[in-house]
Amino acid sequence: MMPKISVIIPVYNVEKFLSRCLDSVLDQTFKDFEVVCINDGSTDRSEEILQEYAKKDQRIKVFTQNNQGAAVARNKALQYASGDFVFFLDSDDMIHRQAFSLLVSLAEDSNAKLVSFDQLDCTFEDVKKQSLHKLSMNINENDTKITDNVFYLGTHKGEFITHFTVTSKFCKKDLLNGISFIPKNQFEDLAYSYAILAKNPRTVILKKILYYYIINPNGVFHQRSRVKQINDYSICLKYIYNIFENDTAKINFLARDLIPNVLEQQRRRCRKADKAVKKEMYKVFAEELRMLESKNLLVRKYIRIYRYFLYRILMKIY
Repeated sequence: MMPKISVIIPVYNVEKFLSRCLDSVLDQTFKDFEVVCINDGSTDRSEEILQEYAKKDQRIKVFTQNNQGAAVARNKALQYASGDFVFFLDSDDMIHRQAFSLLVSLAEDSNAKLVSFDQLDCTFEDVKKQSLHKLSMNINENDTKITDNVFYLGTHKGEFITHFTVTSKFCKKDLLNGISFIPKNQFEDLAYSYAILAKNPRTVILKKILYYYIINPNGVFHQRSRVKQINDYSICLKYIYNIFENDTAKINFLARDLIPNVLEQQRRRCRKADKAVKKEMYKVFAEELRMLESKNLLVRKYIRIYRYFLYRILMKIY
């Protein structure tokens, strides 16, 4: 009999955090799941820890590949996943012990293909000290919103929102058909999330924290600014544009609600970059601005005036 949920965990050199992540899954009040772990060429004890857990619990399945990044690991895991639903979990994070129970109930009661929920950025000490992942959680009607037009809630505005992380989404597996993570791209979540929203699935949005993003000072989002970060964002935006190219309303939405925020993040990265790479980063950023302008995604009325003219100056200089 196939499991109800496939939990997908890419694993790379996380021996210090992996056990607490797996423990938060095995501690779930809902038990009908499998855990598909892709060891992405770890050089520490991560694979050994995975094998130890797999011996103790047959629901844990371990596959190993050469190091190719989280995107390729997730794509591979989806090929092995056999559950009705998919839950993405990063190997240094944790989840609330009622997460699966609540998510399955909300999805099935509402006939939804997607449940979006909140996550908390915190330290492991915060979770442990307050036992956040074990506190009893109840849901009332004011905590949820059911929508058949989820795309337009893909923003950080309003009471009910969908986030741009795959770890904040609980999906029917067939909803993910035809979607792949962009290999070796730092912002793969953004592109993949929009690909999901593009299908406009019936969705339940839950205003409850079920996922604990454990802050890692050595993680990818705390690294120094690099040219690759600008390139990766540009690749993601092209990916998203190609999804909605023939839908004027959605392109306008992207130009208004996504692009201004992304560009400001890019500009900050360039400004804070080390002197050795700053000029090259601005060049790549200017190329991205010209690409967006060619696709009618750089729209003056949606961008603060001084930023818009700064972007135009950057395009002339670089």
